[in-house]
Amino acid sequence: MAIEKLLEVITRNMLTVLEKDRSMLQQIPNKGPAAVAVPQQDTANAKATRDYTKLLIPLSVVAAVLVLVGVSSQRWDRWMAGADTQTTDNAYIRAELSRLSARVSGNVSAINVGDFDHVKAGAVLVEIDPADYLAKQAQAKAALDAAIGQLANLENQKTLQKAAISQAEAQSAVAKGQCRSREERG
Repeated sequence: MAIEKLLEVITRNMLTVLEKDRSMLQQIPNKGPAAVAVPQQDTANAKATRDYTKLLIPLSVVAAVLVLVGVSSQRWDRWMAGADTQTTDNAYIRAELSRLSARVSGNVSAINVGDFDHVKAGAVLVEIDPADYLAKQAQAKAALDAAIGQLANLENQKTLQKAAISQAEAQSAVAKGQCRSREERG
Protein backbone atom coordinates (compact mmCIF):
# COMPACT_ATOMS: atom_id res chain seq x y z
CA MET A 1 0.00 0.00 0.00
CA ALA A 2 2.86 2.39 0.83
CA ILE A 3 4.59 1.39 -2.40
CA GLU A 4 1.47 2.21 -4.39
CA LYS A 5 1.29 5.68 -2.78
CA LEU A 6 4.99 6.26 -3.48
CA LEU A 7 4.55 5.31 -7.12
CA GLU A 8 1.52 7.57 -7.38
CA VAL A 9 3.44 10.55 -5.97
CA ILE A 10 6.40 9.93 -8.29
CA THR A 11 4.11 9.64 -11.32
CA ARG A 12 2.32 12.89 -10.39
CA ASN A 13 5.63 14.71 -10.02
CA MET A 14 6.84 13.43 -13.37
CA LEU A 15 3.64 14.54 -15.07
CA THR A 16 4.00 17.99 -13.50
CA VAL A 17 7.56 18.29 -14.85
CA LEU A 18 6.45 17.20 -18.32
CA GLU A 19 3.60 19.73 -18.31
CA LYS A 20 6.05 22.51 -17.39
CA ASP A 21 8.31 21.44 -20.28
CA ARG A 22 5.38 21.65 -22.69
CA SER A 23 4.32 25.05 -21.42
CA MET A 24 7.89 26.35 -21.79
CA LEU A 25 8.04 25.08 -25.37
CA GLN A 26 4.76 26.78 -26.17
CA GLN A 27 6.04 30.13 -24.83
CA ILE A 28 8.90 30.26 -27.34
CA PRO A 29 7.79 32.66 -30.10
CA ASN A 30 7.31 31.02 -33.43
CA LYS A 31 9.14 33.09 -36.06
CA GLY A 32 8.72 30.67 -38.82
CA PRO A 33 10.71 27.74 -40.07
CA ALA A 34 13.88 29.80 -40.51
CA ALA A 35 14.00 30.99 -36.90
CA VAL A 36 13.98 27.53 -35.42
CA ALA A 37 16.13 25.24 -37.37
CA VAL A 38 15.13 22.00 -35.70
CA PRO A 39 14.88 19.12 -38.05
CA GLN A 40 11.62 17.15 -38.02
CA GLN A 41 13.45 13.95 -37.27
CA ASP A 42 14.99 15.37 -34.08
CA THR A 43 11.60 16.45 -32.68
CA ALA A 44 10.24 12.97 -33.35
CA ASN A 45 13.21 11.46 -31.53
CA ALA A 46 12.75 13.88 -28.63
CA LYS A 47 9.07 12.94 -28.36
CA ALA A 48 9.95 9.23 -28.39
CA THR A 49 12.64 9.88 -25.77
CA ARG A 50 10.12 11.74 -23.56
CA ASP A 51 7.62 8.87 -23.88
CA TYR A 52 10.37 6.41 -23.01
CA THR A 53 11.43 8.58 -20.03
CA LYS A 54 7.84 8.65 -18.79
CA LEU A 55 7.91 4.86 -18.50
CA LEU A 56 11.54 4.49 -17.48
CA ILE A 57 11.36 6.35 -14.15
CA PRO A 58 8.30 4.53 -12.70
CA LEU A 59 9.60 1.19 -13.93
CA SER A 60 13.02 1.82 -12.39
CA VAL A 61 11.37 2.78 -9.07
CA VAL A 62 9.27 -0.40 -9.12
CA ALA A 63 12.34 -2.49 -9.97
CA ALA A 64 14.33 -0.87 -7.15
CA VAL A 65 11.53 -1.52 -4.66
CA LEU A 66 11.25 -5.15 -5.78
CA VAL A 67 15.01 -5.66 -5.43
CA LEU A 68 14.93 -4.06 -1.98
CA VAL A 69 12.03 -6.27 -0.86
CA GLY A 70 13.71 -9.39 -2.25
CA VAL A 71 17.06 -8.71 -0.60
CA SER A 72 15.51 -7.78 2.74
CA SER A 73 13.30 -10.87 2.79
CA GLN A 74 16.29 -13.11 2.05
CA ARG A 75 18.48 -11.46 4.70
CA TRP A 76 15.78 -10.84 7.33
CA ASP A 77 16.86 -13.68 9.64
CA ARG A 78 20.50 -12.59 9.62
CA TRP A 79 19.54 -9.00 10.21
CA MET A 80 17.28 -9.86 13.17
CA ALA A 81 19.78 -12.32 14.67
CA GLY A 82 22.52 -9.70 14.50
CA ALA A 83 20.47 -7.10 16.37
CA ASP A 84 21.74 -5.99 19.78
CA THR A 85 18.34 -6.31 21.41
CA GLN A 86 15.67 -8.76 20.36
CA THR A 87 12.08 -8.36 21.50
CA THR A 88 8.86 -10.30 21.21
CA ASP A 89 5.25 -9.66 22.14
CA ASN A 90 4.00 -13.19 22.74
CA ALA A 91 6.68 -15.17 24.59
CA TYR A 92 6.73 -16.48 28.14
CA ILE A 93 9.71 -17.10 30.37
CA ARG A 94 9.84 -20.71 31.44
CA ALA A 95 9.95 -19.77 35.11
CA GLU A 96 6.52 -18.16 34.92
CA LEU A 97 4.83 -21.40 33.88
CA SER A 98 5.32 -24.49 36.01
CA ARG A 99 4.10 -28.04 35.77
CA LEU A 100 1.93 -29.33 38.58
CA SER A 101 1.62 -32.79 40.01
CA ALA A 102 -0.23 -34.02 43.06
CA ARG A 103 1.17 -36.31 45.70
CA VAL A 104 -2.18 -38.06 45.89
CA SER A 105 -4.79 -38.89 43.31
CA GLY A 106 -8.48 -38.11 43.43
CA ASN A 107 -11.29 -36.06 41.98
CA VAL A 108 -10.88 -32.28 42.03
CA SER A 109 -13.62 -30.61 44.06
CA ALA A 110 -12.54 -26.94 43.72
CA ILE A 111 -10.13 -24.90 41.59
CA ASN A 112 -8.90 -21.82 43.43
CA VAL A 113 -6.99 -20.09 40.56
CA GLY A 114 -7.67 -19.26 36.92
CA ASP A 115 -5.52 -19.65 33.81
CA PHE A 116 -2.31 -17.62 33.88
CA ASP A 117 -2.99 -16.20 37.37
CA HIS A 118 0.05 -15.27 39.43
CA VAL A 119 0.38 -17.43 42.54
CA LYS A 120 2.74 -17.45 45.51
CA ALA A 121 4.62 -20.44 46.85
CA GLY A 122 2.46 -22.57 49.13
CA ALA A 123 -0.86 -21.26 47.81
CA VAL A 124 -3.67 -23.81 47.49
CA LEU A 125 -4.37 -24.19 43.78
CA VAL A 126 -6.92 -27.03 43.77
CA GLU A 127 -8.78 -29.01 46.37
CA ILE A 128 -9.19 -32.76 46.03
CA ASP A 129 -12.43 -34.44 47.16
CA PRO A 130 -11.60 -35.90 50.60
CA ALA A 131 -14.31 -38.63 50.63
CA ASP A 132 -11.92 -41.42 49.56
CA TYR A 133 -9.31 -40.37 52.10
CA LEU A 134 -11.84 -40.01 54.91
CA ALA A 135 -13.07 -43.55 54.19
CA LYS A 136 -9.48 -44.87 54.23
CA GLN A 137 -8.81 -42.96 57.45
CA ALA A 138 -11.92 -44.47 59.08
CA GLN A 139 -10.83 -47.92 57.89
CA ALA A 140 -7.34 -47.41 59.35
CA LYS A 141 -8.83 -46.18 62.66
CA ALA A 142 -11.07 -49.27 62.82
CA ALA A 143 -8.04 -51.49 62.20
CA LEU A 144 -6.16 -49.65 64.99
CA ASP A 145 -9.10 -50.09 67.38
CA ALA A 146 -9.23 -53.81 66.51
CA ALA A 147 -5.50 -54.17 67.17
CA ILE A 148 -5.85 -52.36 70.53
CA GLY A 149 -8.74 -54.72 71.41
CA GLN A 150 -6.65 -57.76 70.50
CA LEU A 151 -3.79 -56.45 72.65
CA ALA A 152 -6.19 -56.02 75.57
CA ASN A 153 -7.48 -59.58 75.04
CA LEU A 154 -3.93 -60.90 74.98
CA GLU A 155 -3.13 -58.98 78.19
CA ASN A 156 -6.23 -60.53 79.79
CA GLN A 157 -5.21 -63.95 78.52
CA LYS A 158 -1.73 -63.35 79.88
CA THR A 159 -3.24 -62.58 83.30
CA LEU A 160 -5.42 -65.70 83.04
CA GLN A 161 -2.42 -67.79 82.01
CA LYS A 162 -0.42 -66.46 84.98
CA ALA A 163 -3.32 -67.38 87.24
CA ALA A 164 -3.49 -70.81 85.62
CA ILE A 165 0.26 -71.23 86.09
CA SER A 166 -0.03 -70.18 89.72
CA GLN A 167 -2.89 -72.62 90.20
CA ALA A 168 -0.90 -75.40 88.52
CA GLU A 169 2.12 -74.62 90.73
CA ALA A 170 -0.13 -74.72 93.76
CA GLN A 171 -1.62 -78.02 92.67
CA SER A 172 1.86 -79.36 92.05
CA ALA A 173 2.95 -78.27 95.52
CA VAL A 174 -0.13 -79.93 97.04
CA ALA A 175 0.56 -83.12 95.09
CA LYS A 176 4.20 -83.15 96.24
CA GLY A 177 3.08 -82.61 99.81
CA GLN A 178 0.61 -85.50 99.56
CA CYS A 179 3.26 -87.67 98.03
CA ARG A 180 5.68 -87.03 100.88
CA SER A 181 3.10 -87.61 103.50
CA ARG A 182 2.22 -91.00 102.02
CA GLU A 183 5.84 -91.96 101.76
CA GLU A 184 6.32 -91.13 105.39
CA ARG A 185 3.31 -93.21 106.38
CA GLY A 186 4.04 -95.96 104.38
